[in-house]
Amino acid sequence: MERVEKALDVEKVTKKFYDRFQKEHAIFMHSIQGLEKMAAQNTDKRARYTSIILNRLMFLYFLQKQGFLAPTSPALHDGDRHYLRTQLHMVQQLNNTKNAYYRYFLLPLFHHSKRTPDLEYLLGRVPYLHHELFSVHELEQQDCPIEIPDAAFERIFTFFDEFLWILEQRTLRHEQEVNPDVLGYVFEKHINQQQMGAYYTQDDITAYIARNSILPALFDAIERVHPEVFGKQGTMWKLLQQDPERYMQNAIYDEKHLPSETEREYQERRAYYHHTRKQIEQGKLCTSDDFITYNLALDLFIQDVLHNIDEPEVLDAFTQCLTQITILDPTCGSGAFLSAALHILVPIYETVRAAFTPPTVRAAFTPPHVCAAHGLDKSGPYGGRRQRGPYRLKCIRENSSDE
Repeated sequence: MERVEKALDVEKVTKKFYDRFQKEHAIFMHSIQGLEKMAAQNTDKRARYTSIILNRLMFLYFLQKQGFLAPTSPALHDGDRHYLRTQLHMVQQLNNTKNAYYRYFLLPLFHHSKRTPDLEYLLGRVPYLHHELFSVHELEQQDCPIEIPDAAFERIFTFFDEFLWILEQRTLRHEQEVNPDVLGYVFEKHINQQQMGAYYTQDDITAYIARNSILPALFDAIERVHPEVFGKQGTMWKLLQQDPERYMQNAIYDEKHLPSETEREYQERRAYYHHTRKQIEQGKLCTSDDFITYNLALDLFIQDVLHNIDEPEVLDAFTQCLTQITILDPTCGSGAFLSAALHILVPIYETVRAAFTPPTVRAAFTPPHVCAAHGLDKSGPYGGRRQRGPYRLKCIRENSSDE
């Protein structure tokens, strides 16, 4: 029930942001000038380019709200948390006009990798945004000059400032909070789904698929190295037998009637609980596949196993398997499945990393949010170009890069 309530809360926040985003998207789209001479696809190109600009700005909003933009030194996260609006006012003062922000500030910020002194003065201490989302779009390569008035950006920034932009991998605590998962939903919903074949998959589904595909693969890899611990007769299964309910869903072992549960359903659920518990106590559930079949908490079980491993060679072998695992989503879209994969892998990584007490060894440990997850997509915002590492995943990596 707690998981359902959290899912409903996230869905409520997501819908609230998306409904407002649609309205602001339409207003911003009609403010774009310079596409009037294009033929029949003018409206479609205008809508697509609007989505790209807003996606770029949302990505930057995550970074600026964490203090990553224009810090006093690269090691600090004390940058201007209103960086985009501050630079808007600065550009207006420098150019004595209210319509120079897009062309003289945003485009150099998006595209220029070479930081000249003049550009450093204009942008401040901001790294080159080396990401597919900021690649030069076809409309930015054409002769017709695109112009977007400053007022359009001021309105968008006012809309964005109504929300709290967080990168932490946690449950949303406030109805005004948005995270990369929420923006992944916005990203995919704003694509022409019938034309592109892009559909949003909710977090509970992506989490289920990621957990029940990645973790068994990890188990299989370590079992081949240390069958005496992770095999069917391995010592780790004693943890499951000692406390079966710890790994069951709350709704399975709850002795009270669940909301709207009939008496027949209650009796069937209780019978299923006793059957599952008996199977565990008799040692008949001893593979990762059994965890999936009986819907047991495999991720929690792995955490407990790691906390109970005393042999350094076993822990080292587990570390090798974890750091060598590679995940590829060939149709990643905004990265919903890759994001779910990181939510599964990072807690395990943190547990293993904590087991290495020497700081030098910890520093040498390669984290999964750097090397493990990759994505390709033919139906991205650039109309058929392949993209690697969607921006939702990029946001999570930015938040984890200093840990």
